[in-house]
Amino acid sequence: FETVLAPMLADAGVPILASFVSEHGENGFPALPVREDARVFVWFSHFPDQAAYERHAVPGLTEALRPHLARPPEVAFLSPTARSRLRG
Repeated sequence: FETVLAPMLADAGVPILASFVSEHGENGFPALPVREDARVFVWFSHFPDQAAYERHAVPGLTEALRPHLARPPEVAFLSPTARSRLRG
């Protein structure tokens, strides 16, 4: 991600707010179920609206990701809650 995808996103003006990868250690808190077999990577970006997201489409991103994925990538569109500072 850091050497291939992050530069592609930066060149397209896509801000990377945060990125996370699965923890593969033993679950020390059994009250919280954990899918131990899952390997997940996620990153967060922020766009003011759907049109801005579409304007920042990164050509070749899916193809660059494909060799590293067990299944197609998922995109989730999140909206700020009523009390969020991100709400305009």
